[in-house]
Amino acid sequence: MHPVSNDYNYSAAQKTEAGDAPRAAGLRICDCISVPAPQLFYAQKALEKEGEYLTGIVFDRLYSAMMTGWDKHSIDQIFIDLNARAPDMTLELHRSELLEYQFGRRNANTPTVEQSAFLTSQQGTSLIEYHWDTGVTYTKRIHLREECLACHTQGTVGATAGILSVTYPFSSVRVSLSGSIMTTFLSLIFAITFCYWLFKRFMVSQIEEPVERLVHQINRISSHDDLDKTVNIESEIREIREIQQIETAFNQKNGRLKDAYREVAHLSVTDTLTGLYNRNKLAETLAEEICRFQRHNQGFALAMMDLDGFKQINDVYGHDAGDIALVEFANLIRKNLRPTDTAVRLGGDEFLVVLGHTNRDQAQRYVERIQSLVNGHAVTYGDIEFSLATSVGLACCNEDGQDSEILLQGADQAMYQNKQKRKKARKKHATQETEAAV
Repeated sequence: MHPVSNDYNYSAAQKTEAGDAPRAAGLRICDCISVPAPQLFYAQKALEKEGEYLTGIVFDRLYSAMMTGWDKHSIDQIFIDLNARAPDMTLELHRSELLEYQFGRRNANTPTVEQSAFLTSQQGTSLIEYHWDTGVTYTKRIHLREECLACHTQGTVGATAGILSVTYPFSSVRVSLSGSIMTTFLSLIFAITFCYWLFKRFMVSQIEEPVERLVHQINRISSHDDLDKTVNIESEIREIREIQQIETAFNQKNGRLKDAYREVAHLSVTDTLTGLYNRNKLAETLAEEICRFQRHNQGFALAMMDLDGFKQINDVYGHDAGDIALVEFANLIRKNLRPTDTAVRLGGDEFLVVLGHTNRDQAQRYVERIQSLVNGHAVTYGDIEFSLATSVGLACCNEDGQDSEILLQGADQAMYQNKQKRKKARKKHATQETEAAV
């Protein structure tokens, strides 16, 4: 017989044995139906313990009657008394095939399908069934003992004599209050922990990781000076206004920095007066042309030129007039450039044109063309008008050298020789005019 637990109420059957003792504090099963699943674990345990206790009480009553000499009427009377004292509970006893063969069936009630299978399987000691209309049915297997063989002569010790079932409503069982409180507390802790995990996962995936990617992109762009890149965070984090502002502000500043960088890069290789390239661009251009010549055997030429009488223009008309002369000279050079050519102002009145993919004959024709355009070109400065003239020297790659310094020196020397030749020609022409006048 099972001991009575202080944490459980054992329904009408307990009243039969223990009188009207007050019930222990607890939660009814019907109150637990709406609570989370962990709470139902305690409910199931309570149902099993309730059923085990009730069937234990009934079996003890039956066993006592059998040991004092029993008959079919006495057994039936025990069940009638118990069912009468506990109207919300139903007790049934079903014999095994062995006992039915010896004594016949006890009553007209038939076991359920589950009970029949449990009775014939010879496995397990108890069975619990849940029926929402009637409640819980707890079925316990009854084994034959040695003293039982005096009457049950065809049986053996341990064989199944039958099953004893008790059916009672959910509301008659109470769950341990302490267990209920503990389960509720643990469920709450689990819910809080799970919510915290979900929240942290959301923060990591939707805020922390995108912010890290944002910082990584900004650092990569900043450290590699990759101004063509923009920050772009593909995530719901874009819905956060502050993050959008950071992304937009950085891209705008990066765009302005890129424009400023391009402007500075352009100014670093551009002559501010004429708009042509300066010496910084020349080094890069010569390196590219020499590399192209070495790889593809594409020749190029350097045409160095300056303005004849430029010092006189500055001394007589002033430096503003000299600047206008330089700008006009640069414009004439620019108008006669091909896409493969690069014009550079070396400084003062000296200019250089890198003639790409050009041989000496083509370069010579360019020199003749530029001299025909510049020589005698009229420049107006206020009320003053003066004309331009230029001297040009050529140096061709491979013929005059393959080193940039050698080619520049060759073009400079050729320009100087052309200037001296032009001076002699002008002096000779002036002498002839004088003699003709005399």
